[in-house]
Order: sequence, then C-alpha cells, then structure tokens
Amino acid sequence: MQGIKIYQEKLFNSFRLSDHVPVTNFYRRLKDILQLDFLYKETAVCYGKSWQKSIDPTMFFKLNLIGYLENIISDRKLISHCNMRLDLLSFLDYRTQTKKKEYRGSSHLCKTCPINSQCLGKTAKEKKFSVTYYREEYERNNKRIHSKQGRYMKRKRRSTVEPVFGTLTHFMKLRK
Repeated sequence: MQGIKIYQEKLFNSFRLSDHVPVTNFYRRLKDILQLDFLYKETAVCYGKSWQKSIDPTMFFKLNLIGYLENIISDRKLISHCNMRLDLLSFLDYRTQTKKKEYRGSSHLCKTCPINSQCLGKTAKEKKFSVTYYREEYERNNKRIHSKQGRYMKRKRRSTVEPVFGTLTHFMKLRK
C-alpha cells in the first residue's frame, strides 16, 4: 500500500540555530571574532533620543558586510537571501523562539515568600507566567504614551478624531 505524507506545520518546536550551523562555517567563525560594540558609541550622534528606535548599528553593519561578501546590491534581495540561509540568520543573531517566554515556579520554592497565598492560591502546585519578547517595545510605547507629548497627542485625538467616529457609529449606524 502506498503511503501519502501529509505535511502539517508544527505548532511548537524547539529549534536552535547554533545546533544547525557547523563550527567550521565562515559566518559562525566570523561572529565569534568580530567585535562590533564600538559602533554604538561611534554612531550615537546619528540617532535621535526619542520616539521609535532605529535599526541596531551592529545589525546594519552585519547586513552590509553580508551584502558585500555575497555580492548582493539590492536590500530586498539581501533580506530574502538571509532568510534562506541558517548560517546568515545565526550571524545576524536572528531570534527563532516563540513570541513568549514562560516561567514556572513550584510551590515548594515559594514557601518563604510573603505573598505565597495570593500568588499560588490554596490548591495550585505551581505558578506559571509568561513574558512577551516584545516587552521592551511595550514598555517603550507605554513610556511614550505617558510622556507630556503623548498625553498631548491623546487629548488632541480625543477632540478631533474620536467625535467623528462616535457620530458615524452612533447616529449614522455605520458599524462593521
């Protein structure tokens, strides 16, 4: 009887790029010896101090280096090329994990904690909580919203945009 393989994407997987890139690979060896920390100090004057962060200068340098070494001029082709090669993704410190990192703590580790009963409750044997990988961006956005300029923009939106949406949805019955 002939078998048919049905492909189904895995929902959860454990994958580390470093396990799949040989130790002798050029880009892996280059990553080990290349020290680019000086770029932060040298390029600090080129970056603003507020609002959105730009691309990391070391990442930008690595992408340009790959483009030069692989003879790729177009940025789109370079990104496409990097996405197809595990050694390049490893060189660029590409993150392959899931969107959240989970932490677990068992009840015997929390016995001395003063808020043990509030955290675990009476019957729980472990506490599980997850932290998003985008926590830094979330906190930066939160800080931006609560800044003086953020509060000003929120007030401005409330007085200009929101009344229009309210009129459209409430009086004119324009909903989804």
